[in-house]
Amino acid sequence: MPGIVREAERWVADVNWDIAGSGYVLSYLGGKNDVYESSGYDGSYDARDFFVLDTGCPFIPIANRFCARSAFYDTAASDRSTETHELRLSSPGDNRFRWSLGYYTAEDELTPLAKYLEVTETGFDVLGAINLVETEAWFASADFDFTDALTLTLEVRHQEDEITSTNQTYVASKYFGPEVFARVRSPNPNAVVGTPGTRSTSFDATLPRVTLTWEPSSDLTLYAQYAQGNSPGGFNDPAAPITTYEEETLTNYEIGAKTRLFGFDYLNAALFFNVYEDQVLTNTFVALTAIQSYRANIGETELKGLELEGGYSLTDNIQARFTYSYIDAEIVEGVDGDQAVLLLGRTCLLGTANNLDGPGCRAAGDISGKEPPLVSRHLGSAGIRWDGDAMDNGWNLFASADLTYRGEFYEQVHNNITIPASTRVDLQVGVQNDNLRLSLWGKNVGDDDAPVGVLRYVDFIAPNGPAGVRPRAFGVTPGELSSYGVTLSARF
Repeated sequence: MPGIVREAERWVADVNWDIAGSGYVLSYLGGKNDVYESSGYDGSYDARDFFVLDTGCPFIPIANRFCARSAFYDTAASDRSTETHELRLSSPGDNRFRWSLGYYTAEDELTPLAKYLEVTETGFDVLGAINLVETEAWFASADFDFTDALTLTLEVRHQEDEITSTNQTYVASKYFGPEVFARVRSPNPNAVVGTPGTRSTSFDATLPRVTLTWEPSSDLTLYAQYAQGNSPGGFNDPAAPITTYEEETLTNYEIGAKTRLFGFDYLNAALFFNVYEDQVLTNTFVALTAIQSYRANIGETELKGLELEGGYSLTDNIQARFTYSYIDAEIVEGVDGDQAVLLLGRTCLLGTANNLDGPGCRAAGDISGKEPPLVSRHLGSAGIRWDGDAMDNGWNLFASADLTYRGEFYEQVHNNITIPASTRVDLQVGVQNDNLRLSLWGKNVGDDDAPVGVLRYVDFIAPNGPAGVRPRAFGVTPGELSSYGVTLSARF
């Protein structure tokens, strides 16, 4: 049965020292998280019988030859340890010129555990690699008030990430007893499972941010911002077509206004333009006994859009609010191997792997002009809430209605499959006092049935396509249908 179990211990330290009452503050913020997690999943997505290996089961004899079925059902466990430290020195906050300097370090280690290792039709489970990410950063900021209304903020962060992936190996007899070896062909308790090896890489980036803020009145703040961000790269499975992926970078330009104009409690707007370079998306590859996912840099994406949000008090007891965002996203540079196979077939394959070096394949795989997957052009929400006056007994009535809209989006970079738009309405009515709250609610009362997500996978049951490879199928995550209930909560 798919599911997850997680146990976590979290520690946080936050210390601030106003040095001799001078207004200069030395602060420390640290944390440590230890998380145990076990999970199980069904990667076949349906109940059809299938097998990967056409030559029978090489490891454990199975009469029906449904080999490698176990590769699609998995249970795993891991320990994750994360430790962070930040030290910062800040100048007095009431000066016209203000600054801060800081140092940050983090260590994040994910260790797959042997708890659920199994012997399947195709062999002993391989114990996953230990992944260690060590981060070190220096940062600084400076604020200068040109006038009481105009402020310039300069920020910079230099970050270095060291990423290490260490394969784990084990001797089969360490985790499996005689009863297991009695079931396998050519049993060898001394067999070493896994391939030893360590891979390391590092990334460094200097990330600036510049913000100009103008506050001409207490009801209006205007700003303009330029910023850069990054997400470090990493390693894929050694058998993947691409064994490493590079760092993603994002450059952001934004102008906006935060206001309380026209009688609104708040009315905010922003225009933005983002350049997303070396964007990473996941893909799949066919190994001998399983389907694995890997990450690849597909190219460059540009995003243009706007965001609006507002809140308005219709009466002393009734408040309305809304949000809206529009995103025009386009891949301006990018090549995808699956796109080449879709158009040219076997020409763009080397065995079962995509091969962009085939004649015409790189041009056929060009996805420039496509929209990135899972991105809706239009997102919006609107809501209204009524809070009744308190009665003599201390209780008051309340009611609310909320509408959420998510526009259609593409499932993959090929832009061949569209996930339809979704409109949900949630309703609530109840009573509350200082300690108790009783509500009657209905979620998705219009019974909107649009999917919330779609996962592409390799369909091992269907016959090979014209290119000689397995076709893709899609696992659909349905939206939550209408539900109604009663909730009682207490505060103390």
